[in-house]
Amino acid sequence: MSTITEEEVQEVARLVGLTVAPEKLERFAKGITAIIAYMEEVKRLPVESVPETARLTEEHNVWREDTVTDSLTQTEVFQNGTNADGYFVVPAVLKHK
Repeated sequence: MSTITEEEVQEVARLVGLTVAPEKLERFAKGITAIIAYMEEVKRLPVESVPETARLTEEHNVWREDTVTDSLTQTEVFQNGTNADGYFVVPAVLKHK
């Protein structure tokens, strides 16, 4: 198993333009090392007999035809709220300075 050093973490951070606090280097190095160890375990799984498109269930996408149905008129819709020239009126979210 390969172990990631604090110096490697610092170098990769420098290459991507990040600054890592010195007190976090050890934590990141241990975390990245653990991730790499886990990926090594995953690489050893026996998956040769598993088809590439295997799924957990036999469900497939279910498609239906689009059908046009009656809907509410604009007048009926605006009975549920405040109307201003064909739009709902809501409280302002952003304020101008």
